[in-house]
Amino acid sequence: MSKINKKINGIFLYLGLLLISISLLGLELLFVRVAKVSFGESFQFILISLAILGIGVGAMLVYFFINFKWYKKRHTKKFIITAIFASALFYAILILTPFLVINNLVIDFEVARNYATNVLPAAKLFFFLTTFILYISWGVCVSLIFSYYSKSISLLYFSNLMGSALGGIVAIISMNILGVPKTVSLIYTLTFIAVIFLALHANMKIRHIAVISLLLVLYMYFLPDINLICGTKHKNLFSETNSFSQIDTYKIEPIAVLGYWETDYDFTQSSGNISLYRMTIDCIGRTDLVEYDKKQNLEFLLHDPRVIPYLFRNYSRVLIIGSGAGIDVVRAVLMNAKIVDAVEINPLIIKRVDKLVKSESNIYNQENVNLYIEEARNFIAKSNNIYDFIYIPGAKRYGGASIALYAFLENYLFTEEAFESYFNHLTEDGVLAITDPQWFILRYLETGISAMKKLGINPKNKIALVSGDRSLLIFKKSDFTEQEKMTINDAAIRFKSNSNINDGKVYLKENYPKITDDHPFFWIINIPKNFRENVIDLEEFSSPQRDNFPSLNKYYILFLFILLVYIIFIVAPLLLNKSNINSISILKLLLYFSALGIGFIIIELILMQKFVLLLGHPIYSMAVVLSSLLFFSSLGSLFTERFVSQRYNIIRAIVFIVFIIGIYIIVFKPLISITLHMSLITKIIFSTTLMALPSFFMGMLFPLGIKITEKLYKSLIPWMWGINGIASTLGGVMSMIISLLFGFNAALIVGLIIYGLGAFAILGVKEL
Repeated sequence: MSKINKKINGIFLYLGLLLISISLLGLELLFVRVAKVSFGESFQFILISLAILGIGVGAMLVYFFINFKWYKKRHTKKFIITAIFASALFYAILILTPFLVINNLVIDFEVARNYATNVLPAAKLFFFLTTFILYISWGVCVSLIFSYYSKSISLLYFSNLMGSALGGIVAIISMNILGVPKTVSLIYTLTFIAVIFLALHANMKIRHIAVISLLLVLYMYFLPDINLICGTKHKNLFSETNSFSQIDTYKIEPIAVLGYWETDYDFTQSSGNISLYRMTIDCIGRTDLVEYDKKQNLEFLLHDPRVIPYLFRNYSRVLIIGSGAGIDVVRAVLMNAKIVDAVEINPLIIKRVDKLVKSESNIYNQENVNLYIEEARNFIAKSNNIYDFIYIPGAKRYGGASIALYAFLENYLFTEEAFESYFNHLTEDGVLAITDPQWFILRYLETGISAMKKLGINPKNKIALVSGDRSLLIFKKSDFTEQEKMTINDAAIRFKSNSNINDGKVYLKENYPKITDDHPFFWIINIPKNFRENVIDLEEFSSPQRDNFPSLNKYYILFLFILLVYIIFIVAPLLLNKSNINSISILKLLLYFSALGIGFIIIELILMQKFVLLLGHPIYSMAVVLSSLLFFSSLGSLFTERFVSQRYNIIRAIVFIVFIIGIYIIVFKPLISITLHMSLITKIIFSTTLMALPSFFMGMLFPLGIKITEKLYKSLIPWMWGINGIASTLGGVMSMIISLLFGFNAALIVGLIIYGLGAFAILGVKEL
C-alpha cells in the first residue's frame, strides 16, 4: 500500500472514531432524557450508570480475547480491522433498540405504584440490557482501535475526545430544534457514516459497503417512530421535547387546579366556558394554564390557601419565580397586583402557552405583566427592582437538569444564598411565600431562618406556616401586624388548614443538613447516622413519599455492585497473567488508570453542577463545561504526540491539575457573586476560559499512560482502557454520594486526592 493510500486509510479510521464518539455521547444524553421521562429521577441514574459500565466490560472482553492462544496464533491485521468494523456495525444496529423498549410506554407517576409490579420492572430490565449490550459493542470497537494502533494513541484519543465534545453540542442543539425522535435519527445517521468510514478503513469492496448501507437505511426506515407520552386519564393534546424537558399538555376542569388544596368554593356554580390546560414536565412536575378573559368567572382561583399573602394588602410589585404556564400570574393580577414580574426558565412552556390561547387572553401579554425567560437566581442578581411580594409556587424542577449524565439537583432556588438574595430584594415590610408539600416546606423554613439571622433579621413574629397536604410558608421582613395574624388564622380555618406564627423553631429537626450553594439538596430530610444504618437497615436518606429524588441507599448499593465488578476485573486477569511483567508493576498501572477514570469524572460532574449557578441554566452548564472539558482535553492529548519522557510529564500535569482546581475551590464562590450579573455570552467565555487550563492537562494523562503501557507490554492496553472505563462509572457514583453527604467542594477535593494517588502510582512504574 502506498504512503498516500496509508494516509487516506488512516483518515478513515480517525473519522470513523470521531463520528462514533459523537454518536456515543449523543446517545448518552438521549438515554438520560428518555429514561428520566419513563423511569423517574433515581432509576434513570442507576440504569444509565450500569449501562455505561458496559464500555469497561467491552474493553475487558477484548483483553481476554487477545490473550487466548487461538488469537495469538491466527490474528492478522485484516482480522483486527474487520473486528473493528464488525463491532461498529453491531453498535449501529443496536442503537435504536433501547428507544423501542420504552416507545409509547405508558407512565404516570401518580399511579405508577398500582402497576409497578408488572409493567415497569420489565421495561427497566430490557432498557438496561439493550443499552448495556450497546455500550459493550462500543467498548469493544474503541478498545480494539486503541490497542492495535497504540503508537498513534495521542491522535486516536484526540479523535475520541473531540468527537465526544461535538456529540454533546450536536445532541443538545438537535433536541432543542428537532426534538428527541429526530435527534435519535440524526445520531443513527452519524453512526451509519462512521460504519462506512470503518468499512473503507477495512478495505471492503464497494459492493459490500453498498449492501450494508442499504440494509442500515432500510432498518431505520421500517422501524416505528419513537414517541414518548406520559400516561394520564386525560386525552393528551400535545407532547413536545427539548434538550431538558418533555412537556405533555391536556385539558382539565376548574376543580383540578386545586390539586391537594382545600377550598370553600362551590364548583356547582357556573364558571362559564373556561379553557383550562395542564402541562406535565417529564411526567412529574406540572403547571396549569387558564385563558385570561375578564368576562369569565375566575373566582375559583381565589379559594385556596395560596391567596392568603394577597389578603394582607394590594402589592405594588410582585415577583413570581417559576411562573410556568401562568396560573399564579393570573391569581396575582386578580388580586390587584399593580406590576407582576414572572420568571420562567423553560421556553417550551411559554411557546405552548402562546399557541394555546389568543394573544389578548394570554396572561403574559397583559400590560402589567413582565415575562422573563431565564433562571431566577441570575435574574435576581441582575435586577435592581425591589418587591413587595416574592412568591415561589413549588418551582422545584427546572424540568430536566438531569440531561447531564449524572445530575445531582434541579435548582439553586432554596439555598441560604438564594434566600438572602430574596430578602435583599424585598421592601422593609415585604413578604416571601413558598408553597409545597410539608416535607419540603420544613427544609425551606430552616434555610429561611438561617438567612434571616445572617442578614440581622430577627425571625420572631415574622414567620407563618399554613400546613396541610400542601403547605404555605410565609416570611415577612417586619413583624406581622395583629390584623395580618387574624387574616392568616381565619383563612387557615376557612381552608381547613392549620396555622402557626412564630420564629419557626418548633418545626425544626436537629439532623437537618444545611441547604447551601455547595450543598443545594433541598429534598434531603436527614443526615445518615452511620454507614451500616443506611446499607443494611435501608433507612431512607431522601423522602420516602416519592421516588423522584436520589436516595443514598440506592447509591450505596450501586457503588458496591460496581466496586465488585471493578475488583473482579482486576483480580481475575492478575491470576491469569502470564506476561513477563510482574504483578506489582501491573497493579501500579491499574491504580494509575483507575485514578484517571475516577478523578476525571468527579471533576467533570461537579464542575458541571457548580457552573449551573454561574451560567443560569443546567443545559448551558452541561454544554459549556462538558464540551470545553472534552475539547481542551483533546488538545492536551494531541499535544502529547511530541513528548519523549512520559512519567515526569504525567507528574507535572497532575500537579497543575491539583493546583488549578484547588484555586477554583477557593475562589469559585466570590467569582459567582462578581459574574452573576454579566451577560450570557460573557459568562460563557469566562467559563470556557476557566475550563481550558485543567482540561488541557487532564487530556494529557491517558495517552501518556498508554505509551508507558505499550513499552511494557502492549497486550495490557485493553485491560487498562477497560479499568479506566469501569473506574469512571465508579467515580460517577462516588461523586453523587460524597456530594450528598458533604457537598460539591468535598467531592472536588476527593477527586484531586485520587489524581494524587495516580501520580504516586506512576512514579513506581519504570519506563523502558
